[in-house]
Amino acid sequence: MHTEDSKLISILSKPVRMVTKPFTTSFDALNPFKADKAKPGKVTRVNKEYFDNPVKRIGVSGGTAPFFTLKLTKEGKEKLGTEDRYNHNNTISETYFIGKDLSRAVDEIEFYERTLVIKERNKDDGANDDGGLSQLLGHTFDYLGVVTLEETVDGSPVERELLILRNLYDSLAKLRLLDFKIGTKTADANWCGKSRARAYKQRILDGFTNSAKQGFRLEGICGQPQVITSMSPLLSARMALQRMNGSQILMHYMDLHDVPSGGKESIKDDIEELDCSKKADEYTRSEVVEIVSHETTRQLIQLSANCHSATVPQKWLGSSIALGYDAGSFPPRSNSAEQSIRSNVIVNIFDWGRSELLTKEAFDQLSTAEQSDRKKYWEYYMYGVDELSRNAAKMYDNQFSNSGGWDEITVRVMDYDASNNDDFMGEVTLPLPKLPLENTWSEEFILRNKGKKWLRGDPKKGRSRGSIKLDISWWDAPKTSSRMKGSWHITVDQASNLQIKDVISSDPYCLVIARSKSFEFEQMTSVKEKSLHPVWGETLELPVVSSASALLGSLRASGVVVDSEKLEGIFKEEDDAANKDWAELFVELKD
Repeated sequence: MHTEDSKLISILSKPVRMVTKPFTTSFDALNPFKADKAKPGKVTRVNKEYFDNPVKRIGVSGGTAPFFTLKLTKEGKEKLGTEDRYNHNNTISETYFIGKDLSRAVDEIEFYERTLVIKERNKDDGANDDGGLSQLLGHTFDYLGVVTLEETVDGSPVERELLILRNLYDSLAKLRLLDFKIGTKTADANWCGKSRARAYKQRILDGFTNSAKQGFRLEGICGQPQVITSMSPLLSARMALQRMNGSQILMHYMDLHDVPSGGKESIKDDIEELDCSKKADEYTRSEVVEIVSHETTRQLIQLSANCHSATVPQKWLGSSIALGYDAGSFPPRSNSAEQSIRSNVIVNIFDWGRSELLTKEAFDQLSTAEQSDRKKYWEYYMYGVDELSRNAAKMYDNQFSNSGGWDEITVRVMDYDASNNDDFMGEVTLPLPKLPLENTWSEEFILRNKGKKWLRGDPKKGRSRGSIKLDISWWDAPKTSSRMKGSWHITVDQASNLQIKDVISSDPYCLVIARSKSFEFEQMTSVKEKSLHPVWGETLELPVVSSASALLGSLRASGVVVDSEKLEGIFKEEDDAANKDWAELFVELKD
């Protein structure tokens, strides 16, 4: 399996420890449904005839649990193919599932089994009042049970007990997946075998990363965009990712400017064809990003709503949220294309190695101190979920609610620094031309200090921060097949004579910031290592939508009543005030 597969395994499989008592109360106390299959030591068994045997181990990066390829047999497809697992052909893919070595998941199996019991009970009795647990657990990965299959080792069969989980790579051209660690505090001494020293070390990490500020931190990215890979030689291990804030993370998550569509050999060919024909037979990058951004936001809002609706606080310590989508799919325009894009969006909660699953009956059996402890950590968890959903909603609103058009852009050149704040190198702010724009505007501009007006001239004369060459064009979207009016294409060609910000050179990149009266958002080019004359040739798109934001509809569908004026006010507030007001939108759901 290729490198991206190894990265995914690293995300979904955390190093585990055997713990003698992962929950504070007995399993039967936590499971009022009394299903035999969910008793300690017993699991849901799946018929091995449903899968090809033997199985093959998937190569993983060091330290992670083994995963195995699973391929459904004809019988397996007939028995396990359900409506929510069907693809566009109304069948289940034979590689829909993946197997995880049970011996390395002993601290998660009880959580998965309890989840099955609660889901099945709710399915049998939809009116069952489980305190909102079934809705909340609807955000977990699809778990089927455990199967016993064989692996061939040195020519001999060896039995493997495998957890059957959803294979996130199945049917996708290029999976992009983000792993967020959730909660302002992600460790507690003496909880699930965590020593006081290790918990203290984890608390230091929480305080040094984005966990302390926004309640979540980025642990990894699969299917990285070019911008992230260009940082890799300069990146300080995982720390740079963990310190990114929500707006930076989501900017990279939605970055498709380096991905050719429709089988084109390069981005340049793709852009030239689009600009010359002024039409597109398939979804463009901006259109895919709009749909993915909206669907991601919609599902995160629903997750926030379900967290606030839950009546039993949970201690899901160190658990994660996965955000993902198919970053290599630009389907032909059709009535079903948008739904196809949405169906591949991933918003799931996972990683239950240090989590318990409390029902109301189990919570009531806890002492007052234990109940207060659960409430405290549930607040930590909800804070992170709310901040993630708010950041996603704010990004969508700024990027895809502007139907009036963009007034100006700022192209800001920065020097990348993995361990310190990036250095400002110069910028140019330009008013965008009036439409219609018949020809591409190509020009070289002198870089100035922040806030200075743009001017023409020779950058080599007098004091200068160098120059940058830009191409600006407009694309009209098809009127019958898109929610877009069109998009500006800003091509950052190259820069010259940049200032030295490091010892002997600089590591420049560009931020392209679009502004209108009510909206602002930014995108980023790749980093060019050790260059004062960098060549990018990268095109960034500034979408203009044909109608106002669909964000209010997503909130109201989740039961949240809010008007556009209040929502706009929340997005303009500082983080602390904004999070409080955003969370209050969901409070009434519990009543």
